[in-house]
Amino acid sequence: MSADLLAIIGCCILGLVAHGSRHHRWLEWVLRGLYVLVFFGELIGLLVGSEPGESAAWSHANSMFVAVATGLMLFKPVRVALSYLLTVVNQTVSGRFIVAACGKMQSLPVVEPAPVRFVTAVTSGDTVAATVVDTPAAEPVPAAQATVVAATRKLTFMESFVAERVFVPASIPHLNGLWIYVTCLGFLLASTEPGGMQMPILPIPFPVTLDQLFWYNGLGLVMLALCGVGIMVARNPKQALVRLGLVKPTLMQVAIGVFMIFFTFAYDWVWSLYTHGQSGLEYADKLTRYNEGTFSAGGGAAPSFVLALFTGLCAGIGEETLIRGALQPVFGIFPAAFLHGALHGQFSHAPLLILQVAGWSTIMGIVRRYTNTTTTIITHAGFNFLSSFLFAFNP
Repeated sequence: MSADLLAIIGCCILGLVAHGSRHHRWLEWVLRGLYVLVFFGELIGLLVGSEPGESAAWSHANSMFVAVATGLMLFKPVRVALSYLLTVVNQTVSGRFIVAACGKMQSLPVVEPAPVRFVTAVTSGDTVAATVVDTPAAEPVPAAQATVVAATRKLTFMESFVAERVFVPASIPHLNGLWIYVTCLGFLLASTEPGGMQMPILPIPFPVTLDQLFWYNGLGLVMLALCGVGIMVARNPKQALVRLGLVKPTLMQVAIGVFMIFFTFAYDWVWSLYTHGQSGLEYADKLTRYNEGTFSAGGGAAPSFVLALFTGLCAGIGEETLIRGALQPVFGIFPAAFLHGALHGQFSHAPLLILQVAGWSTIMGIVRRYTNTTTTIITHAGFNFLSSFLFAFNP
C-alpha cells in the first residue's frame, strides 16, 4: 500500500470523525486536541531545527506557513474573517456580483433543518446556503433536506452578493477540512521550486500503471470525497451524492461538458504558445519525453485505448469529485482550483505548469458553480481520455 493511499485513508477517518462530532461532542475535543498537538509539534520543529540553507529556505517557509495557519484556525474570530474573505473571493470569481447587481436573486426562502429551528437561506444548485436566525450557524443544508416554510423580500445587492456563504466558521467538519487543506497544500508546495522553470526527473512511476490510477486517482479520491461529506454518518448515500454534485445532467449540461473538452484543447494550445517559446527551457521536448514515458501502453490501438480509458475515468471522476464536489462548496472556486494545480506533483519543478492547471481548474470551477460536478467530469474525463490515447498510440 502506497504512502499516498495511507494518507487518504487517514484523512477519510478524520472526515468521518468530524461529522460524528456533531452528535458526539467528545469527538470534537479529540479533533481539537489533535490540532493543538500538531501545532505545537510543528512549532517545536521550527524552533529547534537548524538554520535552513538556501536550498531548504522554501521548504522551511512552507513549514512555517502550515504551523502559523494551524494555530490561527483554532480561534473562531479568525475563521469568521476567513469565511467572509473566501465568500467575497468566490462570489467575485464566479461572477455572482453581476447576478446580484441585476437583482436576479428574488427572495430568501426560510428553511427548517433538523438541528436548528429557523434558518434563512438561498437555494443554489445542490445546496442551500444557510444562516441561523436564533441559533449558532450551521453548515449549508442540502436542498433535499430543507423544508421551505416561506418566501420573504427581494435581496439587496450586498445581501445577494454574500448570501451563498462558503466555509462555515462554527462547523467542525469545515474546520477539519481546513486543517487537511492547509497541511496538504503546505506539503505539496514544499516540494516545488518557485525559482526554477525547468522540468527535471518527474517523481511518478514510468509508465503509469492501471492499479495506481484505480487505487489513488479513482477509488482513493472518491472515497476521500465521500468521507469528507460524512457518508453514512451525516448523510445517506443519496444525500452524499447530491452534496457532491453527482446528479443526472440535463442535455444542455452534457453539451456544455462536451464543448469544454474542445475548449480545454484550445486552452492548452494557447498556453503552449508561451511555454514552448521560452528560450533554453525546452518545454516541448521535456513534455514529449514525459508523455512517452508515462503513457506507454506497449503499442497498438487496444492497449492504448485501455490505458486512456482508465486515465480518463479514474482521474476525471476522482479529481472532479474531490475538488469540485467536496472542496469547492466549502472553500470556494479558486482555493480548490489552486490545490488541484498543486496536486500535479509531476510539475513540481515547473511552477508555471502548476499555474496552468490551476487556471484551467478555476474555469472548470465556474462551470461546476452553474451546473454540477457531473458536467465537469464529462469534460475532465473526455479530455484525459483523448489526450492520453493520442500520447499512448502515437507519442
